[in-house]
Amino acid sequence: MLKIMYDQYKTITLSGLAEQLHYTVPYCSKYLKNVFGCTFSAMIQKIRFQNAECLLRNSDMTVSEVGKEIGYENTCLLYTSPSPRDRTR
Repeated sequence: MLKIMYDQYKTITLSGLAEQLHYTVPYCSKYLKNVFGCTFSAMIQKIRFQNAECLLRNSDMTVSEVGKEIGYENTCLLYTSPSPRDRTR
């Protein structure tokens, strides 16, 4: 489950994940909540921010470029979120 989410975090949906695993959407949702303690959306956001942090630290990409690279259409979300440095403190 996690491998699919990490590999496809830019485009994966909960229903797409469930379909790939041959599970129901409610089962996948409940499983994520029980095992990882958060929702599908929160997991995807965490994966995106981990990738954003890596790109910001290791490339010369702008915040807007990183936002588009990690799958955000509206990169304003990245400007209002805690910076990678703030999240690692």
